Amino acid sequence: MSDELARDHGNRDDETDHDPSNHDGGHFRDGHRLAGALNRRSLPEQVELVEAAPVVSAVYGVRTLAAEHQRELLTRLGPERRSTIFAALPPDERARLLGTTGAPQEWLDSLEPDERAVTSRLLRYPPESVGRMMTPHFIELPSGMSCDRALELVRRCSPQVDTVYSLAVTDDDRFAGMIELRELLGAAPDAPVSSLLTDPGHVLDPMQDQEDAARLLLSTNSLAIPVLASDAGVLGLVTVDDAMEILALEESEDISRTSGAEPLGQPYLASSLVRIARSRAVWLVVAAAAAALTVRVLEFFEAELQEVVALALFIPLLLGTGGNIGAQAATTVVRAMAVDDVGFSETPRVVWKELRVGLMLGGLLAVLAALPVWLIYEARLAAVISLTLVTICAIATMGGSLLPLIIGRLGYDPAVVSAPFITTLVDASGLLVYFTCAGVIYQL
Repeated sequence: MSDELARDHGNRDDETDHDPSNHDGGHFRDGHRLAGALNRRSLPEQVELVEAAPVVSAVYGVRTLAAEHQRELLTRLGPERRSTIFAALPPDERARLLGTTGAPQEWLDSLEPDERAVTSRLLRYPPESVGRMMTPHFIELPSGMSCDRALELVRRCSPQVDTVYSLAVTDDDRFAGMIELRELLGAAPDAPVSSLLTDPGHVLDPMQDQEDAARLLLSTNSLAIPVLASDAGVLGLVTVDDAMEILALEESEDISRTSGAEPLGQPYLASSLVRIARSRAVWLVVAAAAAALTVRVLEFFEAELQEVVALALFIPLLLGTGGNIGAQAATTVVRAMAVDDVGFSETPRVVWKELRVGLMLGGLLAVLAALPVWLIYEARLAAVISLTLVTICAIATMGGSLLPLIIGRLGYDPAVVSAPFITTLVDASGLLVYFTCAGVIYQL
């Protein structure tokens, strides 16, 4: 932050009074307790708690909530309390509220002119872009400034910025590099800031995807990465806490969708019955509709079931086993995709590896099942069960690894395929394999 920029941010002093990071541990503890209470109370009770809490604690508690939950809570607060809390939120959180949750425009209009301008700039970028998550309040040091003057500027501006640990250095308003605060503290007082610069390292474009940027930051040893404009000026910083928040949110969504449900957007105990049911209903209906295919397969092999009634006893076992193995494969691949271990170009390698895993697991289960089925029923049924287990496990692992890669390549969330699509694939193909093996061995 140059001297001119520092003056521009001087009028943020009032907002800083509401920033939990600038107050003593008592406020932090109160805010922490309030955050825990908000996760376990109904929405009307949450409103009462936030209205009654000290402003600092209320801001801390609200900031721990998901964006959709924040909007619902702030909407029910009184105008004065809502405006105070909204103004105390960081610009990126305000932009998320306004741009992705349908928060009213009047919230933006209630801000001071400089904060309204900063928030409006972030809103120009797409919802999932780096421009929406970056921190626009940061310290920018001219490369020719001495280290002692730079430290003085850091001390003066620290209450008005979101991070002081990573400092952007510019040369004629163009990005020159980043330095860490500890490097500045250990430098000679009269040395120029430029003497501390090394390789500029990674930089971000404001239109990049948030998740990609977050993973890039966490893969480095940096506390922040600069976001550059087309003229190489610094627009903001993406900090490590921003990255952790984004990845935690993405992981939470993936976990929900892997189980065939949409994210709740707020804590479980604070969610209404209708919200919970609605989050599960879509994929439940999809799975139920897909199950009609399984029914049609059973109808097609009705004659075989009448000939060998014992075949029906093992259908739940076989389909359940295949579904579990397919879900395991899908979850493993989705996780590998999320951390950039695999991509669509590695599809043949991934599918080949999962095929061999499926054959190994199917062979193990076939050996364990063969003897009991043989002793209780007969050898032919044991052969049918064993062959089906090997085949269905191979199909399940191949499908569980292939579908996420294809869905991801098409630009959709690969986590959504794990529950409904894998189950449908395994059920239909497993029944076909089962009754085909039975037809051959029993000569039906």
